[in-house]
Amino acid sequence: MTHLTISGQTILRRSGRPFLAQGFCYGHAELIQRGDIAESRMMGANICRLVVRLWGDYGVGFQEDWQDADLPGHLRVCKLEMLRWQIEEARSCGLRILLAFDSDCGQGTGGEKCCGEDFFTPGGQAQLALFIETIQFLLTEFRGVVDFVEPLVEPRSAHATKESVWPVQEEIMRTALAVDPTLLFIIGAYPAYWPSALHDAYDPTWAEGPLADKIILTADLLSDLVCGDPEHLAERLTSMTRVGAELNLPIIIQQVGSMSSGDPDDSKLAAVLAQLAARGMGAIVWEHTSLYEGSYGVYWLSNVKQVYSPRVQKPARMAMLRGLWE
Repeated sequence: MTHLTISGQTILRRSGRPFLAQGFCYGHAELIQRGDIAESRMMGANICRLVVRLWGDYGVGFQEDWQDADLPGHLRVCKLEMLRWQIEEARSCGLRILLAFDSDCGQGTGGEKCCGEDFFTPGGQAQLALFIETIQFLLTEFRGVVDFVEPLVEPRSAHATKESVWPVQEEIMRTALAVDPTLLFIIGAYPAYWPSALHDAYDPTWAEGPLADKIILTADLLSDLVCGDPEHLAERLTSMTRVGAELNLPIIIQQVGSMSSGDPDDSKLAAVLAQLAARGMGAIVWEHTSLYEGSYGVYWLSNVKQVYSPRVQKPARMAMLRGLWE
């Protein structure tokens, strides 16, 4: 599969046709089953967002920390093999791949494992080095297969500022480009990918040098916005459109979703996805499989305590997405 490029606010295929991202985020990686990613392709998806979780007090649902500092790539073998078959399935059916690198401790969410440290404190620098080494290892392992990298999901450390987040993101991006110069990067703002802070996601110095024409902006559009005040949502969409135009950069919303409990007929999610597409913004739906019926996923577990319990599908939400993506 040929690599993608950026021209102004547009992501381009080799043919010159625009690429508008649409697909699922597989946020609970442990819940993905073989065939899920291929099914999304049949629905019309063209991308999948796979999340690598390192150094954190995970445990929401079946999320686990993938890190083992003593193993190759500092990764648990079972997690590396899980990621391998997910990437192979995505590539075999022609999907573009976004690898998102997440660290609950590193981004600054706290927890017992963090011991008060994060990637923006002196005591967190050894963990940051491991984090970057893992990214380098995985991009080497899957060189030429990954299309997009999200260097650090939702930085929100109380010890950070937008200016201190930029060098961390830049170090990761430069390390990644040394492995694969065709990669593109999804960058969100401090703190926590707030849409209102989108302009702060971009370091102006990136306009020159190796990161020129490599950056795509992102923000979170989750249920609080999608199912909230329509005027507030409209303001956020307008402001993001303005930022994209001012910086002359493309936008992919890497997490957009609505909880079914607040959007029972899926009309609010359908409306915001249509608006994003009309504005030329890609959108990756959070998420594919959730724990509960009232949550975000198009599937949910019949027994929340059993990862392999039969899943229940939301056929109306699946049909809505298929209609938008096909």
